[in-house]
Amino acid sequence: MDERYREASELASTALDLATADRLDEAEGVYRAAVEAARKVNHYSLSDYETQLAEVLARRGADVEAEDFYRQSIADALSRRSDESSSSVGIARYFFAEFLVSRRRGDDALETLAPALAHAKSLEGILRLVEAEALWALGRHEPAREAATRALALAATDEQRQRMHDRLAQLDGWVGAV
Repeated sequence: MDERYREASELASTALDLATADRLDEAEGVYRAAVEAARKVNHYSLSDYETQLAEVLARRGADVEAEDFYRQSIADALSRRSDESSSSVGIARYFFAEFLVSRRRGDDALETLAPALAHAKSLEGILRLVEAEALWALGRHEPAREAATRALALAATDEQRQRMHDRLAQLDGWVGAV
């Protein structure tokens, strides 16, 4: 592996460890360095690092900058793979939509998810999960139930299905919805 690629990868790994330990100020700085290093060499994980930085920024309450990095992550994943069916693009859209739902922006989340739902079939289960959350937040309960039913049916394992079910159960008023 080229030394410049290794630098970006190692920085991102360190930043992930810091974020996992809730050392968010430090994680942010190291993720910024990882993104910069990755951008310089057109690193294949650039969009992943941008998404991870956005997650840290969101946890710190820097929503405007987090949103910028989520959007850049999608753009960079598309420019690298140039296809909505790419798992990298779908994952970037998933995390951005999840952020938007958490900020009570369900319509924006659905708009973010739409291209991935149409093309990223390998990720459809988790994309349908966040779609269900967005629809529920908007008070569109019947379509939310339908999306949740599809998500649960697409779960790869019983464990994943249970995690999805547990997450849905946390929605206000969800108990018994599916």
